[in-house]
Order: sequence, then structure tokens, then C-alpha cells
Amino acid sequence: MINIISFSDETFEKDWVPLLERAFSDAKKLLTRLPASFNIAFAAEGAEDSTGVGGFSVSPTRINIALTKDFHDRELQERNLRGVLFHELLHVNQGFTFEQSPFTALDAAIYEGCAVIFEQKYGDGVAIYADYHSHSDVELSGWLEQLRKVGTKYFEDYDTWQRWAFYHPELDQKWIIYKVGAWVIEDILARNALTVLDLANKTSTEIMHLATPAFQLPATQ
Repeated sequence: MINIISFSDETFEKDWVPLLERAFSDAKKLLTRLPASFNIAFAAEGAEDSTGVGGFSVSPTRINIALTKDFHDRELQERNLRGVLFHELLHVNQGFTFEQSPFTALDAAIYEGCAVIFEQKYGDGVAIYADYHSHSDVELSGWLEQLRKVGTKYFEDYDTWQRWAFYHPELDQKWIIYKVGAWVIEDILARNALTVLDLANKTSTEIMHLATPAFQLPATQ
């Protein structure tokens, strides 16, 4: 079950609680490391303009959820909310929460890639922010190499996190870490004939061991 520990706008947000309860119940049937009960806090900020929702894995027992009040498409927002809860719950299942940080940027890319695929395949999420198909393998490989060099600064420096997770002004690109992660994870799944559920209890290091050498090693090696 889920416990709502705080609202930012209770009149608006309470109508979304049944959807979150159903989504948690469905996700718990797929993920083996979730607690029996879980805390959700509604946050006033953090929703993405293009999806109308936002999520943040605070700890092994808490997720923050944000909702845009006047989003243009209620049905799409409901779908995105279910998807984002699935996404964040996979983070919890894999131990990728803020309380358990810092992680490296490469770790983050791997965990975000897993969560994106889980969100899409099992949570019916759209996850448009992680669509990498307009980028070439050369471009994605270049970003992957840059992410390797970021290290734990991704979690330790707010501007670094914003740059790689949301908008990188020098590269004029959005959501790089999600796109790179989805690209790497989809390749791993395809080459190893796996589903994302096969990765749900693995660490980022264990997951990268399943990748091709081109993904495992920096391009200069």
C-alpha cells in the first residue's frame, strides 16, 4: 500500500491517489525488492512541461511526485503518472535513490535507462524525454564518453546534474542521461535476449558487464 505523507495542493492531488495505488500494486507484482508499504509526497515543483508529471526517488521508502495542474491532456497525464511511478519504483528496487547516493553519472545513465524501459514496457509510459532515435550512434557514444568523466559530480553538484539530466546549454541538448541510458540498455537487452525485468535486481556494474566492449570501455582504450 502507499501512504500519502504530504500534499502541496490536496484538493487537486487527492484525485490522483487511486491511480498511484493501482500503479504501486501492479509494479509490486513485478519487482521483488519493494517494501510492503511506501511513502509518497506530492511536491509543488518538479513536473516536466511536456509530460505534466515528475518523480524523484528520495529514499528506499519514499518518492516525491509532482503534477502540472493545468496540463492540456488529462488522459496523457494519467498515463505519464503511472509511467513515472513505475520508473521511480524501479530506481527504489535497484537501490538508486538520493539517500543512497552519490553514484557516478555512468551509474545514473544505466539506472535511468533501465527505468525508462520499465516505464514504457510495463507502466505504459510514453517517456518521450528518453527518445534517442534522432541521434546517431556517434553522437550518443560521444555523450557516453563525456558522462564517464563526470563521475560522482553528477550527484554532488546541482548544475552538473541539471546539465546532463535536463538541459546542456553548451551542447544545446535536453535529457542526455536518459537518452544515453535508454540507448545502452536497449542494446544490452537485444544482444543478450533479455527483458528489463532480468536487470531489475542487478547493479549498474553487473548490467554493464552484459554490454559490448564498445560500451564497457572508453573509446581511447
